[in-house]
Amino acid sequence: SGGAGAGGAGAGGAGGAVACLPEGGIPNVRFGSFVTDLRRYDLCIKPMGAADAKSSLLSSSACSHKGLGYKEVSTLFPLAPGAYDFKVIEAGATCDGAGVTTLSPAIVDEAKPVAFYLLGDGQTKPTLARFAESRPASPIALSVRYLHAAPNVPARDAGVAASASLPTELLLKVFPSVPFGGVAPPSPGNPTIDANGYTDLTTGGGVTPIGSAAPGATTVELTIGPDFKTSHAYTVFAVGNPSLPAFPTQLHVCDETASVGILAKCGVGIAQDLVVDAYNTQLTGPFAPSEKARKPALPGAIGGLGGDVACIGEVWSDADKVAIVDAAKATYPHAYWKATTLDTQVDDPKDASGVVPPAFTTPACSGSSAKLNAAIDCIRDNCATPKADESGVFGEDAVTPTSCLQSKCLGQVVGLFGSASEADRTCWSCILTGLFGYEKMGDLRAACSTDPKARFVHGGANGMLVLSRFPLKNPETWVLPATEWRVAALRAPVSLPNGALVDVYCTALTTPASSSTRPYAGQYGGGATTAAVAWANELSLQTKKLVDFVHTRSGPTRRKAIIAGDPYSGPSFDDGAGHVLKARFPDSYALLSAAFASGLAPGVLPMCTQCGDNPWYTAPGMTPAVDSTWTTSIYLSDIPLVDVHASSVGLTEATIPFDAPSGAKKVPPSSYYAFRSVIRVEP
Repeated sequence: SGGAGAGGAGAGGAGGAVACLPEGGIPNVRFGSFVTDLRRYDLCIKPMGAADAKSSLLSSSACSHKGLGYKEVSTLFPLAPGAYDFKVIEAGATCDGAGVTTLSPAIVDEAKPVAFYLLGDGQTKPTLARFAESRPASPIALSVRYLHAAPNVPARDAGVAASASLPTELLLKVFPSVPFGGVAPPSPGNPTIDANGYTDLTTGGGVTPIGSAAPGATTVELTIGPDFKTSHAYTVFAVGNPSLPAFPTQLHVCDETASVGILAKCGVGIAQDLVVDAYNTQLTGPFAPSEKARKPALPGAIGGLGGDVACIGEVWSDADKVAIVDAAKATYPHAYWKATTLDTQVDDPKDASGVVPPAFTTPACSGSSAKLNAAIDCIRDNCATPKADESGVFGEDAVTPTSCLQSKCLGQVVGLFGSASEADRTCWSCILTGLFGYEKMGDLRAACSTDPKARFVHGGANGMLVLSRFPLKNPETWVLPATEWRVAALRAPVSLPNGALVDVYCTALTTPASSSTRPYAGQYGGGATTAAVAWANELSLQTKKLVDFVHTRSGPTRRKAIIAGDPYSGPSFDDGAGHVLKARFPDSYALLSAAFASGLAPGVLPMCTQCGDNPWYTAPGMTPAVDSTWTTSIYLSDIPLVDVHASSVGLTEATIPFDAPSGAKKVPPSSYYAFRSVIRVEP
């Protein structure tokens, strides 16, 4: 930096940090950012009236820490007393530009520590604010202040709370009605607050819950449990932006008398990286890309993911779930799934208008018995194994069972799904669920003729499974309204070794259909006149209910939550260099992205999980014939996006030999790739 007294670069703090900050005097200045955006910021310093600074605070070639990001605060560095011009720039920019914002004069006192914090909502011009620091008056005391750095949050009271977990109450209000960008001022009614907003505590240190609440209220909205040490000074920051899911509001504490590398020691306890995978197995029956060829390899492939938590979807057979759990035990000793049946009740059965549709009381094919029998007879005699036998199963030995229906039974099945009669289309839906579920022809015929509930694949089973390296605490299953495929969201609270408890939600929502062979026969299509719109409406309804489920379960306690799986919606993306993703159901994606932050690490490009170049769709060296999309994904609730450290796709290698009609080739374990994020979780 170009300021007076800012000598050569030097190391700061514990751990042999890379040389970055000035040295050569009494450390007395720090810089930090609480702007709710993903940019990193640097500081240009020059004495007032002097020539412009030539270099910024962290521009040394020896410094690997390029700029400060959200919630990062530097340790103290030396700067001679005086009046300065401070200019904030984006990391990597030069000091001769206009900069992001300025502060002049920036007053630095003799040997008295002072902090300069960048505050803002990430959308308007930020401000650089000066906050002088205090130190405890005696070695048996500790100093604490509350600094409101959360834009779009009104003034808040803060003080000692009954607990570091919500719900809790404010036991002792210490810092009254602190506005954004401020600290509590001293006043005759609160003489324990000094001129810099600190109060001295003589509690002997230890964990002291700190909470914030609306002025005059005792119900705590945010809380944290710092382990205070005597003779240290702390600032408890209110941070985040309630209008941005990527920057949830929270309390963040920094020890101003300790450091880690070039940063002040901030946070509570030891953070842990949690490796989370989401994977769609596509074990969806005979119409999926050769399920029988892939199934033997999937348990081992999933066990080999090697992460901490895995949300495994589209495993519709409960026997297949058991096989995966058994094969993955060495990596994932903890697992959760719940069997559901045709009798399982939907937890929130209301449709988009708030009405609960009436239960089905007649069998799906009660009005189409002749067409039912004609279709089943044809499939039984031509496309089942063994043929011409009521115990025959569709697709058991066919690589492309669809071709059999087209060549042998087209007239019979078109007479159902292509009919103008809703009764015929509903009957076809029932037949289709049985074919997907490998039902025997006689059982399928009887179910669609006699059982009003026989409308789900695999007898109403759901396809979700959670695997975890760490213990699960009181997991639960939430059943959503759906058609043909039972949709469930699993909530699996994961107990981490650092003491954190994280709610992991795992789900795969309805896959909307656009083919004429998939008429809509459900109750949640929103009155749409076309099947494609009805399926999309059902997906939107499920998405809304998933958002509500997460907010209802995790929201009241502000527990960190990770939502993983396949919501079958995703964004479009084009980087201009051939990396193209096609949007899937943007209305549903908009609902998710408005409620939660994407779990894609900052700086990482969106990536496909259902890819046109997957060998299941396109032979190596050929131009992809299908679109690439990104729907297998991870979202965050009450976890800042900056805490996602890495993202990638996995299980992409073509390792399984497969004799396709076009010739032998190797394929990955699924037509989908796994999506992984590494998420930093504080206690």
